[in-house]
Amino acid sequence: MTVELGFHYDEKVDLLLKSASASAKEKNFDTAISVMKEALENIWISDVSFSPANIAKIIPYFQKAGRYSDGVAFADKYLIPKLIEDYDQSGSTDRAFICLYVGKVHEKLALNAKREKIKDDETFFSNKAAEMLSAYTKLMEIGRIEDLKEEFQQMLAVFGNDYGKWPDTVLKKFEPILK
Repeated sequence: MTVELGFHYDEKVDLLLKSASASAKEKNFDTAISVMKEALENIWISDVSFSPANIAKIIPYFQKAGRYSDGVAFADKYLIPKLIEDYDQSGSTDRAFICLYVGKVHEKLALNAKREKIKDDETFFSNKAAEMLSAYTKLMEIGRIEDLKEEFQQMLAVFGNDYGKWPDTVLKKFEPILK
């Protein structure tokens, strides 16, 4: 008998993330950065979704390696552009998650700036993180309404145009778009 799990993971990326963590634990941050760069290259082509923590994990390694400005440059020139490259072609929910990921990168940059005692950078990155997380929240709500509208069209096909014949629980679900 085989058991199939409801999720899958990318073994190569998983091993790279573990290797980067092990290098960081040994205080070999340059190696951790190098391994994380490889992990990120594999993340971009993977069919598996990774958490914002996995994506932003590289940022503190730069600071701990004594390479604060390299971390800022890496985020600015590579990481954030890579995260937002499909933004214009994405729907609201996907845009929301892009904002979430970029916000988490900014949070890590703010943490690095705090550790380095660079108050202006800390404030700047904290504000950017808050802006991105606010956009995430707004876009998630827009996406929820868009999804409801799409599902509503399916319910019209099932229950017809006379809402009086629809079950109360179904009508309640669609209240936000029936107003």
